[in-house]
This record gives sequence, structure tokens and C-alpha cells, in this order.
Amino acid sequence: MRAKDTELHIGRRIKKLRLAKGMTQAELAEKLDLTSGVISRLENEESMVGVYTLLGLSRALGVGIEEILPEYSLKEKYKDLYELIGCIPEGKKELLLEGLKKTLEAMKS
Repeated sequence: MRAKDTELHIGRRIKKLRLAKGMTQAELAEKLDLTSGVISRLENEESMVGVYTLLGLSRALGVGIEEILPEYSLKEKYKDLYELIGCIPEGKKELLLEGLKKTLEAMKS
């Protein structure tokens, strides 16, 4: 079964990251305790990447998950908010998070 366009071309990113590290499919597969055939199917987008495999790929390739799934990186999407939060003293961050939690809980109802 061929992965759909909505799969975000994860396989292409995996292959690009693997090649950037100078790794073969067999070497990456060994690090993940998988077969090179599984890596090939992932890279060719013939198979979907599971959560645990994604975590393993992240570790084995030495990258954050957001490099494999950049569309889902909240840090990138809300970069300006992260920068503002970074400027807040630690004690005040706790107050911010408490207020955010209350706001989110109120929105659920």
C-alpha cells in the first residue's frame, strides 16, 4: 500500500537525513533492530512510520523529531511565542503556565 500525499513525504526526509549521516539502510536498520527492507519501504513511502519507529529514527539519526516531521513542530510554528517565553524569568513562567492551563480547561466546557 502506497503512502498518501498527506503522509508529508516522511520517507524522503528519512533518506535525506540518513544519507547526510553517511549511513546505509542496513546500518540504520541495525541501530533500530529492523531489517534494511523495512527502512527501504519507509524511505520509499510504501509503509507508514509508527511512533516508536519515529522515536528510534530520531535517536539513530541524531535529530529532533521535528526534523523528520517539520510540519508538526510547534516550536517552529510558534517560534515567536517560544522566544517571548524564553525571556520570562523562571518564577513567572510558572504563573504563565498556570494561567494557560486554566484558560484551556475553560475552553473545554
